[in-house]
This record gives sequence, structure tokens and C-alpha cells, in this order.
Amino acid sequence: MNKKILKNKYKKYETPQNMLFTVIDTKVLTKALNNTEMGLYIFLKAQSGRNNLKGKQLRLKISVGQIITAIGWRLGTKSINNMIQKLVQLKLIEIESKCGKTLEIVFLDDEKSLLNNGYFKVYAHSINAIANSSNGKQKLNYLGFYAYFRSTIFENTEESAVYDKSPLYLSKVCDMSYSNIRNYLQWMRENNILASFYVRAIRTESMCYNKYIYADMHDCQKLVKYIDDGRYGSVITEVLE
Repeated sequence: MNKKILKNKYKKYETPQNMLFTVIDTKVLTKALNNTEMGLYIFLKAQSGRNNLKGKQLRLKISVGQIITAIGWRLGTKSINNMIQKLVQLKLIEIESKCGKTLEIVFLDDEKSLLNNGYFKVYAHSINAIANSSNGKQKLNYLGFYAYFRSTIFENTEESAVYDKSPLYLSKVCDMSYSNIRNYLQWMRENNILASFYVRAIRTESMCYNKYIYADMHDCQKLVKYIDDGRYGSVITEVLE
């Protein structure tokens, strides 16, 4: 295997100094949220700050107008209000008080629920990169997809930080079509949200196939080691891009 692409593709990448993240309770995955609704939940929770698992529920004071401005939303206030009400009905958030147009949102997960249900992390640098590269409903859709992607990632070992599965797996996680998943992954690659390598792998002794393998951008060197090591996942014969 020619390792030039493998060694050079992310050679100049600099890991963010502040690896800030927001912790998301895995129960959110059972709520049948579409990408836009999930994206709004991620946006709101990320605005509330970093969750340090200290047992306190996170809070956020924000108005619908501020949400619309921050997202670049052009579909009116009703749709945002409807999504907020859905998050309330699903017991993901609670509107504790309302002062004028400002809502005080409480996120209904805490240390106990996170430890009981499990959790995954979404990273501030990736959320900011998505926000800077998209607008309006698409911004929420990409944030939602990023969250669903992150829900498949574990960080205990180098190999568990890598997504080495078919897009069909994400299709089931997100409840979206295979073609939509491919489009989202392409956008994530082109906008440097996700690190990726396009590789040739062995299916059988006489048959090979090409596919992408992914990781969050800050895990790009873990992705390099995963492919270079060759002990995990697919049997890779060539790195194509």
C-alpha cells in the first residue's frame, strides 16, 4: 500500500487548543426527531455551554428572534416555535419562565440520566465550522446529521473513534434515505467537518470494493493510525484519496 496520501493528507492539521464539547443524552435518539429538529436541539444545547457532568441541568436564556438571527432562518417564527414545542412535548427541554420575548430553557438531562442512558459528545469546533459554512434550515440539518454521526462514535480507543461502516448504517440511525446520507457525508468532507479517506478494501479473496472511512476532524490522526495499523475493521489494500 502506497502510504503517501495517508501520511500527508492531514499532516498540517492543527488540533483546536480548546476541545470544548456538549454532552448529549442518548435518549434523544429514541425521540424520532428529524434532522432539522435534532439540529435545533443541538444548537440550543451548545449555546448553553459545556456540560461537565456535574449533576446540574443546563439552562439557556434566548428569544425566538435571537435563534432566527443566529441561524439565518427565513421560514418564519411559527416553525421555530413549533419545533421548540415538540422538544418540550418530548421532555427534552422545559420552558421554565418567559420574560417578554426571552425564554428560559432548561435541559432535562442531568448527571444521573446521562450515566443511566449513556451519552455522546458534539464538539464546539465542528459545530462552529458547520455554522460558518451553512445557513438557515440547512444549518440545522447539518447540525442534526453531525449529531447522529457523533452518536455512532466512542472515544475509548483509537479504533472506536473511526466510522468504518456503510452509509446504510447511518441511514437507519437517521431514518433517512441512502442517497441523502451520501449527500450529507459529501458535504461534510468538502467542508472539512469530517476527516476521511477513500480506500480500496477486500471483500473476498477475489473481490475488492472502494469506500470512505471517517472520523471527526480532530481525530484525523487516529484515522491515519487506524488505516496504517491494519488490525481493525476492513482489510485495506490501497488509499485512493
